[in-house]
Amino acid sequence: MPDGEKQANMYRFIVSFISIGEGTDRTGRETMDGVLASWEKKKGGSIAFEAVPWGREGEADFCFNLKELTSNEQEMFISDMKTAFKGRSLVQMSENQPCTHKR
Repeated sequence: MPDGEKQANMYRFIVSFISIGEGTDRTGRETMDGVLASWEKKKGGSIAFEAVPWGREGEADFCFNLKELTSNEQEMFISDMKTAFKGRSLVQMSENQPCTHKR
């Protein structure tokens, strides 16, 4: 992947719903939507993301640029997401990475 293309595919935060043979976290999307709704209410606008489905059991990546948030707000948003998903093995999160399943 050329550098320009790689840079365009970099995201500030990625939430991945994975499966280990029995489907994804059943309430994962609901949990993520709850954190998003709270932040959108706080900011008075939507927080953009790209949903990238990639598996047969509902696996998907939710890739956030977070350009609508200051760097301090980005840290708080990521912290809120990590707290919401603490201890849930079928949800993986990464920072400053490419959205790997994006075509």
